[in-house]
Amino acid sequence: ITEKLLGERIPLDYRELRPPEVVDYQIAELNFRTRVQPGEPFIVDAVISANAAGTVPVTVSRAGKTLFTRDVEVENGRGRLRFSDRIVQPGAHQYVATIKPETDAHEGNNRQERWVEVASGPRIVLLTNYIDDPMAKVLRSQGFAVDMIEDTLSISPGILTGARAVVLNNVPSYELPNDFLTSLDFFVNEQGGGLLMAGGKNSFGSGGYYQSALD
Repeated sequence: ITEKLLGERIPLDYRELRPPEVVDYQIAELNFRTRVQPGEPFIVDAVISANAAGTVPVTVSRAGKTLFTRDVEVENGRGRLRFSDRIVQPGAHQYVATIKPETDAHEGNNRQERWVEVASGPRIVLLTNYIDDPMAKVLRSQGFAVDMIEDTLSISPGILTGARAVVLNNVPSYELPNDFLTSLDFFVNEQGGGLLMAGGKNSFGSGGYYQSALD
């Protein structure tokens, strides 16, 4: 508009309007190492910034489960929450930090997430319908680290990170989350992971895998 008015030699008066002074809190940073060994402790560091002093409740969750909620004092524009954590189970694990201030102008910057990979040696993910599946003992005797999952409905694709192979031992497709079932295609065809389905009434076509992502 300005260029057109100047081209027509029409005077233009304008005034810049300052935005209203509002209080806004945000999670500016969520920092930690991106790769650790099983059981290795590491520091999680969350930085909260604001244009006003105050106390903000910070909730931290890992793999979808809340670890804790703590109050953080924000002074001179910054506040910090630091804690030590360790993870035994190999795979990729997601951390999410959220804040819920009493007064806040923008809710869109109140959340940060980041992933950490827990790396180990040769590892196999065993999904089974059996308690104390003897297949786990056989695999461990061959030198593999085995993640035996009996509660298959709660599994996430992150467990495939760093795994060498996945074994489905008589587990039906309806007991696997859709995102995990879909991720097996990428795990095998793009990442070169191994896949074994053991027979039984809950396997193959009778287990609901016909025309599925696995099929």
